[in-house]
Amino acid sequence: MEFITKNFLNLLVLVIVMFMLLRQCNSSNKSIQRKSDTVTVVDTAYIIKTNTKIKKVFIASTDSSYDVTSDPRFIPDTLYETLKAQFTKLSKDYTARNIYKDTLILDSIGVVNITDSVQFNTLTNRKYTYLYKLPIVTNTTTTTNYPKQVRQLYAGVGINSSGINSINAGLMYKSRGDQLYGFTLGVNNNQLVYGFQTYFKIKLHK
Repeated sequence: MEFITKNFLNLLVLVIVMFMLLRQCNSSNKSIQRKSDTVTVVDTAYIIKTNTKIKKVFIASTDSSYDVTSDPRFIPDTLYETLKAQFTKLSKDYTARNIYKDTLILDSIGVVNITDSVQFNTLTNRKYTYLYKLPIVTNTTTTTNYPKQVRQLYAGVGINSSGINSINAGLMYKSRGDQLYGFTLGVNNNQLVYGFQTYFKIKLHK
């Protein structure tokens, strides 16, 4: 009773401080939850394909309606030497192998090269050469979930340089908003000693 009488004022202040501390702690319980980080990486790889095919082309139909009598190239000359030269030229034109080439564009993935061979008035074969690349798109999504912030309470005891006659106990409260509140209560030479601390989080640049 004597201890309470001597320290009545300190005890009153202590009660007021504890009341303010509890009230402040309750008002700072708003959680600052860090949102999940979602990162999507799109990677595109290409498979290059090439192939060559030779295809035999068959005659689908024949049109013989062309009137050769109106074409001077096919009218026989009455002079032998001229007729011989005319025949030789027609023979070379008939036996010559004519090569035709063309390229088909397949949008943005590649091309098809086409080679036709014509001889003896016949399309002997057709060669296809494919060169294209197929895109393979890979989507990699990584989601990082951060733990939910919770309230934490720590308790501890301590002693200062005054020796065993000065001992104290304390509580440290951490709110969901990462704010710290501390309270210490001790006795120093039969005198009641108390303290209150608060700490605010400081964001440091990386």
